[in-house]
Formats: sequence, C-alpha cells, structure tokens
Amino acid sequence: MIRALTAGAVLAVLSMNSSAFAAEPIKIGGILATTGNDVPQGTEMTNGMRLAIEHFGPKVNGRDIQLLVEDDSSNPSVGLQKVRKLIQSDKVDMIAGVQLSAVALAVAPVVAAAKVPMIMSLASANALTGEKCSPWVFRASYSNAQIAEPFGPWVAAKGYKNVFVLGADFVTPREFAGDFRRTFEKAGGKVIAEVFSPFGKTQDFGPYLAQARSANPDAILGLYYGAEAILFTKQYESFGLKGKIPLISMLGTTPAMLRQAQGDSAEGVISSLNYIPELQSPENIAFQKAYREKFNASASEFAVMGYDSMRFAIEAAKKVNGNVEDRVALAKAISQVSFTGPRGPTRMNPANNNVDQNIYVAKTVKKGDAVVFELIDTIPNVTTDASACKMPPLQ
Repeated sequence: MIRALTAGAVLAVLSMNSSAFAAEPIKIGGILATTGNDVPQGTEMTNGMRLAIEHFGPKVNGRDIQLLVEDDSSNPSVGLQKVRKLIQSDKVDMIAGVQLSAVALAVAPVVAAAKVPMIMSLASANALTGEKCSPWVFRASYSNAQIAEPFGPWVAAKGYKNVFVLGADFVTPREFAGDFRRTFEKAGGKVIAEVFSPFGKTQDFGPYLAQARSANPDAILGLYYGAEAILFTKQYESFGLKGKIPLISMLGTTPAMLRQAQGDSAEGVISSLNYIPELQSPENIAFQKAYREKFNASASEFAVMGYDSMRFAIEAAKKVNGNVEDRVALAKAISQVSFTGPRGPTRMNPANNNVDQNIYVAKTVKKGDAVVFELIDTIPNVTTDASACKMPPLQ
C-alpha cells in the first residue's frame, strides 16, 4: 500500500513538473541598439524578430517564445554587461541580434563559456566565423568576405580593370577592400590604390575624390555607411564624377533607409548585397507585404536579417521539440537549419556556422521620383572559406 501511494505521488509530481516545464517560455535575448546612432538598424532588426515569432511561432511544443531586448548602446563593454544579465539573471536560452562586430567579439567568449547559443543578426567581421569561430556562435547575416569575394570576379568580368578604393577607416571597409582586392586581382584586375578617410570625422571628401579622379580608374569602389554615405555620394556627384567614373560599392552605401537623403546622388551605383527589398520571389513579396501591414514601412536588409536570425532560433527549437535546455542538442540543431526565405535559399554551414546564401548585384535606378534597386545578377549559394575555422567539438 505504501509503495502504491509512493508511486502515485511520484507520478503526480512528475506530472506537475511536466506541466510547469511546458509552461516555461523559451527565452531569447536580443542584444540590439535602442539608443545611439545605430537605432534605425536596431529597430528594424527588432521588428523583423517579432514578425518571425508571429510567423514561425508563437509557441514551440506548447512553450511561448519570449524576446527580451537589451540595449548595448553600440558599446562592447555595455554589450558584455547586458549579455551577462540575460544569461545569469534572465536565464535566456539563446542570444540573438548583436549588430556591431566589436560587441560580438567581446561577448562571444562569454556565451561560449555559458553554453548559450548566439545567432548574430549583423556583426560581419570575418574572424567571428573564421579563426575565432565557436560551436556556440552562429551568423545569420553575412561575413564581409562573403559579400566582397564574389564581387571581385564579377567586376573584372564586366571590364573594370583598374579600381580605386575609397573607404571609411574601420574594420568592415578594410575587410571589404582586402577581400575584394584578392579575388579581383586574381581575376585579372588591379586595385591601383586604397585610401581610407578618418571614420566619423570626415566632412569634406574633396581631397580624396581629387586623388581618385587623378588616378583615372575604370571605377571607384566607395565603402561608406550611415551619415558618411550621404555626404560621400552627394560630394561624388557635386565633384563631377557621377556619369564619368562609375561608383561601385558593397552593401550599405545606398540602402533604402538613406536614399531619401541621398536623392539623385544615389542613382547609378552598382553594389554587391545579400538582399534587396525589390526581389520578386514569392517569399520576399509575402514578407514585404506582412512587414508593411504591421509596421507601415518597407523592410530593409536589417529587418530581414533580424527576421531570419529569429527563424533560425525557432526552427532549431522545433528540431529539439522545445527542449532548449539541452544546449548541445540545440546548438547542433541550429547548425542544421535551412529554409527558403526573403533572401532566397538560406542554410547554416556547420563547417564554420556562417550562413550560405545568394549574393545579389544590383544597381540603383530612378523609378518615378524614387531611387530603387534594380537586380542585375544573382551569384547563387555563396559559401565562405571555412579553412580558418578550427571548430572545437560541442560538449
């Protein structure tokens, strides 16, 4: 009799624990900029993440998906504090977001030590899925090499044999320039100069544009972002270079969120990108429609990368039937996720935990009163060289 009661009591406790477990939300911590210069990107990423929860959740095996957003202020030390809070106090199951590479490089060892998978929505430094790769760190956006390397041979094939590089002096433009140069010169082109202006301090690009003009290149590769991109394209036009020396770029110099301020100066730029809002695939048309209905705006690449990073998290949670507490199984599941989304075929590469995806070449053209992207070419299923990644085992 005592044994029967004990067994019944045990079953009751197990049932209660099972119900409590099922009711516990799956917590995903979003490290995003909600203050400072990077708020527009952070806002779009957050919007994309919330939309993905609606589309692919909002539950996994009976467990709600909960997004907890923390502001890193685009500061690595603040990012470290917020990641520790999310892991230690909020007990999150995964980390997403992370816009800046400097923040990602600072927090990656922390998430790895805690065995909490991190799915980056933007941070693009090559090292994150190269020599500093980790089985706990995943990139749903792109590496700088992934954008630049296929563009080099494409530019050479179009007859641009001599290119002058102008860029802001920080990690991403320098990596873009180096990765482009390597494949461009291998394809027969020549980078005749690389000149980097002080980041965040340059108001007058005239001396740099004069130097580029005097070199008489076939094209200028301009690598500027945010407010500097607006100044650069406007001064490129006012300096008389527009229509004389083609301006080429990589992801971010003429994005949708800057073009209203850039005006006609953004017209005619040819860029390498991992997404353009004008893609006419069924998946992208449906995504853009849903985003406009919810947020009353078109979605940029930042919204899509937030959306896709959250989809990676949700699809992985589904693969482990919601048992995200098994962190090794969860991390393995993230590395196995693939889908066709707004960007096209999208797959996590387990060799380095960097996403494989199409790279698009697009030109900014006038359409009515607006400047929009026109798709020129698609370079399909671009992966990244994983030789620098010596992936430690998951354990």
